[in-house]
Amino acid sequence: MNNLISKSVKVFTVSALSAVLWVGTSHAGFVLKVQDVTNGITTTVTDNGAGDLSAIAGFINAMVITPNASIVTSIGTSKPLGGNSNIVALMDLLNVDITSNSALDLVISLTDTDFDLNGIGGPGFGLLGASIGGTMGSNPLNSLQVDYFFNTSNVEFDTVGATSISSNNWNGPGAFGENVARTLVNPVNAPFSLTQIATIHLEANQIISYDSEVTVVPEPSVLFLMGLGLIGLTVANRRKVKSV
Repeated sequence: MNNLISKSVKVFTVSALSAVLWVGTSHAGFVLKVQDVTNGITTTVTDNGAGDLSAIAGFINAMVITPNASIVTSIGTSKPLGGNSNIVALMDLLNVDITSNSALDLVISLTDTDFDLNGIGGPGFGLLGASIGGTMGSNPLNSLQVDYFFNTSNVEFDTVGATSISSNNWNGPGAFGENVARTLVNPVNAPFSLTQIATIHLEANQIISYDSEVTVVPEPSVLFLMGLGLIGLTVANRRKVKSV
């Protein structure tokens, strides 16, 4: 839990420092959706839209209250914040506190579009990966599983035809953590969407917390070729200097 608190403070600090540059800029493709399956209630929060307590682009801070649960703090981060660049795509969902008043089922989804690792060039191969960790409360019937999707359709929450990986199905009690196995995706140097969907069951009077991050990075051979290219440019520049 201390790690989750530290992560939330870190995320907020980084985002606050970026506020001068990004505040007030809408990010329409970045959306958080909380489905209370038990009561048939769905809450959707778009970046800088209704329900988003933050005015920073790429930073959703939402509080969603349902008849059976209060999601006290749900923080999503995406581009242009965090480690995002033209060679790294990253989207993180930090649910600091999900509290159940009675048994319930939730589906919490986060999506964003228009990722593009156009800085890698070449054939555009990348690796889809994820990591997740948190605490699962005291009841062994509590459960959590997260599915992660890469889709060249570049559409919000689109899982049809997507490449996907999945976490283990975690149960209470206690803490858990996992680096989800990576898989090859292509192309990543053209617009694509990322989506993560958490399926959660909580028994009555439980509290769980988790932090889930999905990334797309260049496949190692692509990085190797990029390195060779940089070396080649350096050698060529040195030769030009010597010839002068």
